[in-house]
Amino acid sequence: MVKAYIQLESYDDVMKFHKAASTCRYDLKIQKDADVINAKSLMGLLCVGTGRIISLIAKCNDRGDVINKFGDFIVNGF
Repeated sequence: MVKAYIQLESYDDVMKFHKAASTCRYDLKIQKDADVINAKSLMGLLCVGTGRIISLIAKCNDRGDVINKFGDFIVNGF
């Protein structure tokens, strides 16, 4: 499992994140406080909103793939 903190600053970021997430073959979740949402769900991403730091949880062992796909959104490292 790979976990990182991400921030989606704008609607464009949400759309870019969703496009990248939809290509993942592994489970991908985002977490804000107690809420855990499927990161491949556009509605879920829109409900979380922008400007917040949230957790990205990828159920895979390929840290490189996560960095390649979501590196632009990662804050504070892993």
